[in-house]
Amino acid sequence: MGKLPSIKNLILEDFQDQKSWISKLIYPINSFMELVFLNLNRGLTFSENMLSFVETVDVVGDQYPVKFTNKLKVKPLGLWVIGCYQSDSYGTSITNAVYADWRYNQSNQVEINSITGLTSGVKYKLTMIIVGG
Repeated sequence: MGKLPSIKNLILEDFQDQKSWISKLIYPINSFMELVFLNLNRGLTFSENMLSFVETVDVVGDQYPVKFTNKLKVKPLGLWVIGCYQSDSYGTSITNAVYADWRYNQSNQVEINSITGLTSGVKYKLTMIIVGG
């Protein structure tokens, strides 16, 4: 997709022959165009614009399973680890690849069975995006 068009709204002066009736139409069209422009100009979010939710959990590198409630109205299809750091006072970043082996259980929970790249016995904060479809 290319850049958004530079025209963000309609102005009454562009419709001289329709001035008597078009002003009532221009306001809702301009409001809609402004919202679309703002959202498509780096304003989309996972939680508000996609079938997904963001979840942050505390984990210990060798204590599984880790469970949390599915907040979607459908079965989750994917889980992306988007952030992981040690829960120490410095918030040390993880330099290894982090991947969560997970499943959806019958209690409407996402269940993480293991996470690669973590050190046994170390506490972490794990942030994920869970998507449905």
